[in-house]
Amino acid sequence: LSPAQYQLNVKLQKAKALLISSSKSVKEIAFILEFESANYFSVFFKQKSGMTPVEFREMSHGGRH
Repeated sequence: LSPAQYQLNVKLQKAKALLISSSKSVKEIAFILEFESANYFSVFFKQKSGMTPVEFREMSHGGRH
């Protein structure tokens, strides 16, 4: 992995942890992880994980909100 790819993987893992363990919004998580926008974060997350941040959160919480 290049340093840039490694950093993106770290951001993805942090995003997943925040989506599972916090009630912060996708926009807040995008800001915390220093993405330029919530939309860019959502696109990045879907490309890497195959689902949107909201879908991931719902799946990880067993479908409950």
